[in-house]
Amino acid sequence: MPQKVSLYSKAFIMLLGVAVIAVIILYVYLQQQQTERIHFIHQNYGSTRGIIKSKHLRKNKMVVVYQVDGETYITPINFSSHVRHQIKAGDSISIKYSRTKPALILTAFDEGYEP
Repeated sequence: MPQKVSLYSKAFIMLLGVAVIAVIILYVYLQQQQTERIHFIHQNYGSTRGIIKSKHLRKNKMVVVYQVDGETYITPINFSSHVRHQIKAGDSISIKYSRTKPALILTAFDEGYEP
């Protein structure tokens, strides 16, 4: 005799499905935002060098300090785990920044950075 699936099991499966769909939608949205940011920077960009002020391995984040037109920017950015041992605090890094919004940057380690 086949076992009946309880109401709680059905609700759990339904909730799990909704959560998976929400994660997929969030991922697609974040990818689209990143693509738009890269496109915006490439429309009118400048290049400079920055200094890695600090690096946080557990979070795959680093803080980059750079100057544009005499103004100093301090920007936290993510980096891929494959470059975590290639960089350290105090290193110099190539940066492309938006001339319209200099706080928007791409580093040499970012996807979409073209030398």
